[in-house]
Amino acid sequence: MMEQFSPLTRRFLAIALLLLAVLVLLQVIILPVASGLQQSLSGLKDSRFERARLEALAARPVLDRRAPVDPAMLIRATTRDQAAQLLVGRLSQIIVAAGPLLRTETLTAEAVASPQIASASVKLVGPETAVTRFIASAEGGRPLVRFRDWRLEPVSDQPGQVRFSARVMSVWTPR
Repeated sequence: MMEQFSPLTRRFLAIALLLLAVLVLLQVIILPVASGLQQSLSGLKDSRFERARLEALAARPVLDRRAPVDPAMLIRATTRDQAAQLLVGRLSQIIVAAGPLLRTETLTAEAVASPQIASASVKLVGPETAVTRFIASAEGGRPLVRFRDWRLEPVSDQPGQVRFSARVMSVWTPR
């Protein structure tokens, strides 16, 4: 059948068949192998990055295992109830130092679930500046005091006055 074509046509057909064979080889063998190789190299790169990250983490210095709170910031008491009473006493001192403009509605010790926490409840009424001075003095002084579940709202029948209510928490340690 090939004898009926001219020699030039036979060459074109041979070249076309050769190109077709190369394209089939490329599509069936070379591209899948190249794709798999690319995925393998990408996985290798990711693995090397992860290894370097883990080695850097392992090389970090060990964390210092000091006390989470400076001992000078703790309330020293024999029991948690005594610590709560000392906390109430400290808050009373801060209220008195804030001036006669603050009026204490309630200031009582509370029980909490955590054995190392002393807690109290406080409700104050006064000018906003005096209340914020009280908050800053309480949280900025010693012992370490933090307000939890606090609320600051205007007093409706007294302009310029605010009501502050909060749970006060402090860490204590046995003497």
